[in-house]
Amino acid sequence: MQCPNCGAKKPVTGRTRSDDWLNLVIRRRHCRSCDHRWYTAEVEIPAEAVSHTRDADRLRTSFIFNGTLTYNPPNDPTN
Repeated sequence: MQCPNCGAKKPVTGRTRSDDWLNLVIRRRHCRSCDHRWYTAEVEIPAEAVSHTRDADRLRTSFIFNGTLTYNPPNDPTN
């Protein structure tokens, strides 16, 4: 992971929040170099949306995202 603002590597990972009803992990990140803060999220994507290849020596694996990703949040079950 690198900072999207300045490109510095290894930002500090802050708070982690998990919503059970969303099946989502959200992390707050902070760059010590430029003091930029941003959020990242882990979400499930369908297997058919991703393909992967390996180089001849099997030293590197590349993942390719096929298509676009649209986030449609589900309705909050607490409402």
